[in-house]
Amino acid sequence: MKFSTWLHCFHIIIADTDTCLLRLTERGLVRNTMACLCRQQCPINVQAGSIDGKRWYCSTCKTRKLLRDGSFFSGSHLTMQQIVILIYCWSYDMSQAVIKHETSIDTNHTIVDWCNFLREECETWLANNPDEISGMDANGDPVVIEIEESKYFHRKYHKGQWREGHWVIGGIER
Repeated sequence: MKFSTWLHCFHIIIADTDTCLLRLTERGLVRNTMACLCRQQCPINVQAGSIDGKRWYCSTCKTRKLLRDGSFFSGSHLTMQQIVILIYCWSYDMSQAVIKHETSIDTNHTIVDWCNFLREECETWLANNPDEISGMDANGDPVVIEIEESKYFHRKYHKGQWREGHWVIGGIER
């Protein structure tokens, strides 16, 4: 199945705010409950001025919070659907022009900022989880994985212009 077909299916899966919120809460990316400072469970209420159209609201102490507070999505002025589609496109290394088209984000600056943010989040995760690739063996000793890369391309008779090739990455446990 082509990326455009997958992307179309993806748009359908998160077609509206409610469906998108449901998918995000199912995966633990957005909270599905919130306890207020007064220790009451806050229900979700409609809020017309909010980017998501909803908020947490405690009728006891009148506390209001956005649904995205304390999540990966907090602080952004993009809709959750736009962010999810942007992450999908970024993860498949789609061009910024495609991301702009698919997300309907007006400015290139926002797309560049989000792509940099996602790259930094991945760097942080990899730095904080170095043993995710290797781990420990049955004796509790660290397992060493050697990773190598090679680029394969074809030159006819070792002459002519350089051609685009393919990177191959492999790992072996020592």
